[in-house]
Amino acid sequence: MPTGFCRVTSKDEKLIVSTLSTLPPRFGPSLTSPIHTLSEHDELVRSCKFSPDSSILATGDDSGIIYTWDVKTGRKLGRCDRHYSWVTYLHFSPDNKILVTVGENIRWWNIDGSRVQSFVIRGSYLRRSRTDHTFSTFVSIDSAGTLYILSKLNRSEITELPEVIYV
Repeated sequence: MPTGFCRVTSKDEKLIVSTLSTLPPRFGPSLTSPIHTLSEHDELVRSCKFSPDSSILATGDDSGIIYTWDVKTGRKLGRCDRHYSWVTYLHFSPDNKILVTVGENIRWWNIDGSRVQSFVIRGSYLRRSRTDHTFSTFVSIDSAGTLYILSKLNRSEITELPEVIYV
């Protein structure tokens, strides 16, 4: 049995979240006495991430569903529907307002779960993803070895923002 597919700590290292193959995700100051158990997921949770200020937790599962949670109350903030396969990475904007999810494509969401934009690749899923500290450049590599570098434009540079970008 795996010891955990996802295990992260908050920035201040006061909270830890862990997912196991047989249990729903749980988080708190220790795994032996969790504050909250997140039972919304029906599939195995493979990705989890705290927001920069540790007030929000995002979790993504094998079915492609992502939930956002209020860390203090454990209340679900939103549900992001959906990737068509497992979610590999999650990234929060520095202001906690936008969540980027990575799987077979890259999607930008508002924290409540409403989708902002998608970047769709063809043929394989994205294995690794990173963003810079300003949340303006995204780098990802797919399972075929293709490297994607995405740069966020300023609103003044955009005349029309498509909902979906296909590559």
